[in-house]
Amino acid sequence: MRFSIIIPAYNAAQTLGRCLDSVLAQTFGDFQILVVDDGSADATAGEARRYAGLDSRIRLIHQENQGLSGARNTGIRAATGKYITFVDSNDAIHRDMVRYLLKLMQGHQADLSACRKQPIREDGTPIRDDSAALSRVLEGTDACMDALVRTGDLEVCAWGKLYRTEMFREVTYPLGKYHEDVFTTYRLAAQCDRIAIGSRKLYQYRQRGGSIM
Repeated sequence: MRFSIIIPAYNAAQTLGRCLDSVLAQTFGDFQILVVDDGSADATAGEARRYAGLDSRIRLIHQENQGLSGARNTGIRAATGKYITFVDSNDAIHRDMVRYLLKLMQGHQADLSACRKQPIREDGTPIRDDSAALSRVLEGTDACMDALVRTGDLEVCAWGKLYRTEMFREVTYPLGKYHEDVFTTYRLAAQCDRIAIGSRKLYQYRQRGGSIM
């Protein structure tokens, strides 16, 4: 099992199906999908269970509500893949994202790889985004941290990235925090000697009214 794709899900019955469809459509198929139902009060668990009955790569994990951080941590503990990537249940991914991130990591012998995000509307249609998206390979821990903290070349969000699972041995997401990525991604970047950032916009980020962002 090469990849563990972790999907935290809370009251996501309306969007989880589209998310899972995009993951199952990946052109690289050696992965497990861990859907962590974080104490949902809607039909999230039933939707995940239906998909798990259709594809054995999907595993549904139930837990009492702990928030996004707790759901990610549960997924990390259950992961059996060599690599981890996160997909939020409201979002979707391009069919080439997993293969692309692996190619970036292996091609540049990187510790972490990342793609760019494509904003989408609540109905899943893309939002025009003319922002420049250049490929970069960051060399040395200082450069990796600088790209995260100062220049913003590396986004702080957990999703849209590929990590070696072993990077999470001493790193967890903090419970009870909004913008929990801020407290975690820098600790992962600090472990890196090389980070490969691709130019393709393959993570489909849903912009929703009333979201945390």
